[in-house]
This record gives sequence, C-alpha cells and structure tokens, in this order.
Amino acid sequence: MEKNSNTMPDIDHVPDIGFYMDQVITYTEKYMGKVPLTKTMINNYAKDGLIPAPVKKKYSREHLMMLLLIKCLKQSLPVNRIKDYLVPLALEVSSGEKGRLYFLYEEFLNAEKELELLSNKIEKEIRGKSKTDLALPLFYSYVTNYLLENAFLEIEDMKEII
Repeated sequence: MEKNSNTMPDIDHVPDIGFYMDQVITYTEKYMGKVPLTKTMINNYAKDGLIPAPVKKKYSREHLMMLLLIKCLKQSLPVNRIKDYLVPLALEVSSGEKGRLYFLYEEFLNAEKELELLSNKIEKEIRGKSKTDLALPLFYSYVTNYLLENAFLEIEDMKEII
C-alpha cells in the first residue's frame, strides 16, 4: 500500500538512524498532510515533555513515532490533553523503556488498517465521497476513545501503586 498523508508508516519503515531537525521535518511531511511540523512545534513538544529531548541534536525512531502519534491525536484532542497521555510515555522512552510506545504505535496502525477496510466498504456504498472524507473523523475518534479507555489506564494503576 502506498503511504499518503493520511497514514503512518509501519514501525519497520520508520528510520532509526538519528535525524537532525531538518531531516525530521522532511521525513514527516509526507505523513502530516496539509499541516506539516515546524521547528518551533518540535522544540515546543520537547520543551513541554511530549517527546523526549533530542540526543546531541538528533532525533531517534521513537521521536518520529511520537511526532506521528501527536499528529493523529491533534485531530481530536487539545494539546493539553495529549500532554496528559504522552508526557509519561516520553519519560518512559527517555529512560529506555520503549515497549509501551511500540505497543501504542502498533495499535494506531492496526486501527488505521481496520479503518481502511471499513472505508473501502463505505466508499462502495456511498459514491462521490473520498475515503478521507468518510474515514478520518471516525479513525481519530476511535483512536482517542481507545487511548482514553485502554492504553493509558496503566498510568493510573501505576499512580495507585506508588
């Protein structure tokens, strides 16, 4: 499947070579659609703890994955709400714990694939409308609900333990 501005790359296709800021922007443009990232946005995400700080001005695969997740979440959540979810995840990634990020990213990809199938079915039934017009709001709503109900419940559980 050819990737376009409405999809995220499979984890194996997210480079793990250490990008500089301009390379991050260039790479993510093909997945950001009409609203690409800017240097200011990336710097603010790092400053606010939404993504880990770059290491020697380089951004890893995990940085790219988190930036792509932010792009998806911004479709249906305000940045302050996204912070509630991603700051703890960024702290985990910073400490070398990447498992939950990979799980969450994979869940987004799976939801996106399911949505693509649903979108194709709906498109056959409703001619004249694009898959994007039909599916994106549903996808972001699904992802938001999933995150709120499942993926970040562990954070609350951890708080109770501590």
